[in-house]
Amino acid sequence: MCVKDVFLVIVILFVCSIVLSCSDNDGSNRVRFIGWAVGSSYVLHTQDGGTNWTRQGDSQQFADADFQDICILDKENALLIGAQSNVACAYRTENGGTTWTLARTDPENCSYYNGGFVLDKDNIWIVGDQGTIYYVTDMGTSWTKMDVPEEYQETHFNRVCAKSKEDIWIATDNYISDNYPILLHTTNGGVTWEKLNPLKDLKIIASQQGHYLGIQIVENSIWAVGGFGQYVIRSGDYGVTWADITAAPSDSDANGIFPFNETDAYLVTDYGGMYSTIDAGKTWTQHDVQTINFLTGIASLKTTNIWVSGTPGGGGGGDHAVIKYSSDGGQSWHDQTPQVLKDNPGVPMYKIRFISSQ
Repeated sequence: MCVKDVFLVIVILFVCSIVLSCSDNDGSNRVRFIGWAVGSSYVLHTQDGGTNWTRQGDSQQFADADFQDICILDKENALLIGAQSNVACAYRTENGGTTWTLARTDPENCSYYNGGFVLDKDNIWIVGDQGTIYYVTDMGTSWTKMDVPEEYQETHFNRVCAKSKEDIWIATDNYISDNYPILLHTTNGGVTWEKLNPLKDLKIIASQQGHYLGIQIVENSIWAVGGFGQYVIRSGDYGVTWADITAAPSDSDANGIFPFNETDAYLVTDYGGMYSTIDAGKTWTQHDVQTINFLTGIASLKTTNIWVSGTPGGGGGGDHAVIKYSSDGGQSWHDQTPQVLKDNPGVPMYKIRFISSQ
């Protein structure tokens, strides 16, 4: 064998070793995925796609904390949001969660931060109770409170998403003068807001108090979900008209939606419900995640890699929170629940987020 052939064999073996080292336990190839799962007093972190999870922070630092969401800016920088001792709070890390420092509290204005959205490191939005919305820049270090009309200042803002710095959507809890939650939309960075009430227009939850639990934008499509009682709505013309595309009407809430494009999306609900659509919600396929927990969080990378987090209690069944992973678009599932959750029954986990280390 000549020197050139030997070199070629070495290269092939090297490439094969890389491929094998980037494989899941089920044998599927992947790059390294970095993620966080957050809940009541618990912050879990993985650097290997969920195979191993490490608890971050400690019981003293996060005592009485209830984390609703996490905004990942990159693999080193992230913002935890929620409440601590019934006061809205945010924690920030600059080293991948090795240490967390208190970034902000709102003892006078807000009892909870409920949701966040990251456009990039200089365009982040955090929303909370009492009509609270912050515009956050510089890797989460600079916070500016945005004004909203007085009529919305008693409304709980649950979720936020943005198409640009100027174009922002807010999903609310039940509106104080109406039983229907509303959507707020601005195209000028919050100078003025438009109120939309598609649920009332569609007569989905008449005579019930309700709340939006998820909103996502892909190109000109807007997907929004919530409860009480599951509903899923979609606009294909950026909010001009809306359609009821509810997957399976029931008493369970729709807790999160993850669209990949204008037609394909994953949906998670209470009682272990997970659905997918490839035709903008005209039809849905149900997936067996093998849990009866409320599925409250969903994350996905490269369409086939899906993680869900589920929380027990509240009639949801199960005695501990769970984390499940699918490498084949939801056809099969692998349990990634860390022992710390199994050892602490009743601890809720609300959101799960992933990014690629590359």
